[in-house]
Amino acid sequence: ASTPVSSPMLRSMIPSQPVMSAKPWNCLTQRSIDECRHLVAEAEKQWAPDRHLLFTPNDRRAVMQLLRVGKRLELDGTGIFIDLWPQVLSFCGRGWFEIEEVSAKSAMSEEMEPANDKDRGFAEGSDRSFSLSRF
Repeated sequence: ASTPVSSPMLRSMIPSQPVMSAKPWNCLTQRSIDECRHLVAEAEKQWAPDRHLLFTPNDRRAVMQLLRVGKRLELDGTGIFIDLWPQVLSFCGRGWFEIEEVSAKSAMSEEMEPANDKDRGFAEGSDRSFSLSRF
C-alpha cells in the first residue's frame, strides 16, 4: 500500500452536528467534531515530519532507520543531503514499509545479518541518534 489509506467508514462515524445530552460524557461539541475530522484527514496523508506520530510503529521505525542511513551516507560523503530525505519520504503512505510476504530466501538472509552495531559498520560508542526535530 504505497498510497495513503482512505477511511470512509471512519469518516461516516463522525457526527455532522454537535451532540447534546443530559450526561456530559455523551456530549460532543462542534470543536471536537472538527478536530476529529482534521485528525482523520492528516492520518490519511503521506508521511511528513509533523505527521510522523500518526503512522504505525513499523512505518515510524523504517522512516527513522532510513534517515539514520541517509545521515551516515551524508557524513561519509557518499549520499544525498539529509534535507532531501523528508522530500523522498513524502511519497510514502501508511503501510508503505510493511513486509507483505517473507520467502524462505529472505528469512535466511535475515539470519545472516550482523548481530551488533560493530559488525554493521558503526564504531563502538558512535553517536547514531537522529531526531525529526531537525526538519
